[in-house]
Amino acid sequence: MLATLLLLPVFAAAIALARVPDRARLQLFRAVAFAHLALAIGLWNRPAEHLFGGYIALDAVGLLVLTPMSSLFAGIAIYLGGYLRRAERRSHRIFIAALLLLQASLTLAAASQHMGLFWVALETSTLVSAPLLYFHHTGRALEATWKYLIVGSVGIALALLGTVFLAIAATDASGDTTLFIRDLTAGTVHLAKPWLHAAFVLLLMGYGTKMGLAPMHAWKPDAYGEAPPPVAGLLAGTATNCAFLGVLRATQICAHAGEVKFASSLLVLLGLVSLAVAAIFIVGQADYRRLLAYASVEQMGVLVFGLGFGVMGAQGSLLHVINNALNKGILFLAAGNLLQLYGTSAIAGVAGALRRAPATGAILIAGLFAAVGLPPFGLFVSEFVILRAAIAGGASAWPAALYLGFLAVIFLGMCVAILPMAQGESSRDEAPLHEPASTILPPMAFASAALVLGIYVPRPLAAMIESAARQLGGG
Repeated sequence: MLATLLLLPVFAAAIALARVPDRARLQLFRAVAFAHLALAIGLWNRPAEHLFGGYIALDAVGLLVLTPMSSLFAGIAIYLGGYLRRAERRSHRIFIAALLLLQASLTLAAASQHMGLFWVALETSTLVSAPLLYFHHTGRALEATWKYLIVGSVGIALALLGTVFLAIAATDASGDTTLFIRDLTAGTVHLAKPWLHAAFVLLLMGYGTKMGLAPMHAWKPDAYGEAPPPVAGLLAGTATNCAFLGVLRATQICAHAGEVKFASSLLVLLGLVSLAVAAIFIVGQADYRRLLAYASVEQMGVLVFGLGFGVMGAQGSLLHVINNALNKGILFLAAGNLLQLYGTSAIAGVAGALRRAPATGAILIAGLFAAVGLPPFGLFVSEFVILRAAIAGGASAWPAALYLGFLAVIFLGMCVAILPMAQGESSRDEAPLHEPASTILPPMAFASAALVLGIYVPRPLAAMIESAARQLGGG
């Protein structure tokens, strides 16, 4: 089943590159996305499979990253039907093939049990994302694509150097080394502390760049501002989560080596810096797609901040991984609808969405409430768990206080920007706008799931999160 999960998008990408109608390509992508989701769900009830000598296997941590990623791909596969009909009239051959290869590379990243293979998977995802960002073929899209590739390549280079340092740290007296996660966390390999510290810093900065953590976030506003909103949603809800998996693995290795205090201090610091930068740029933001980019910087900051506070913080971060994917599905798809309905990404150019496009306006409001962590949405639960962990596990009250303060500023900034878009008075014709069902149902489904997770976390999911958190913390 795991082999099928990995290979299905690759074979489908080869078919998409052949001479077939665009409609057939879209149907192929939909079929693969839903088959991928069904297989991912099926793996929750199967014992772990080990492929290629243990290089590939899905543990609890990988499964918690894979499942929301697969869900987001399935929702966007439906959404693209209505979106592409109103987009540029050109062949979608490269676009659909790149989407499938992105899904394949991120699946490989989630299932990688070797730090070198994980690096290869994430680098592949960076390269295959370029045609998706350049979809509109404009000068600004080209600039954003190059910035994404250049900054992302710097991050990936740092991560590669960190992986090399990790291999050096794990080298024994006979010269043998390993990058298998099971070996690095089993206590059977002595890790040289100076090399391990250097490796963790480089891995955190490298994969943090791919996540879009501040101050390595320079690519994010341009990339999310110029990419088609469904593509930006995929990058924000899946690629960044997979990059966070690299940080999770590095933290897991440090925890099992007895260096959790060293790792935690850096995670908390970088999380607070990201929250501070997001708060500064969200307030007064004039472009709603760039606003969502900085909201993504905020969510990445929350993820690493929580990871710095032991098992409870890790539980909050792992739940936040799922909530982040769902929230990005709500907001970026709503942004895609607004962009096509109003023809602008300027906040001042959108008003009265609840009257002109009632479904999109309602989704926008739901996305806002979910994004700022209002109950009963799932983000409230995960952010509250992280706050509890910061209060219980922090030697000082300052990290928890700063965390709350930055979230409060972001709450105000998001509300001031988005509420007038939904409820404000428009100077344009107030005639209702057409909203295709395919562009409404996926974000509604994501909003419903986010609402359910705020009210009730299913027992299998809670058990998986607890198991993964203890696995990360060495407990």
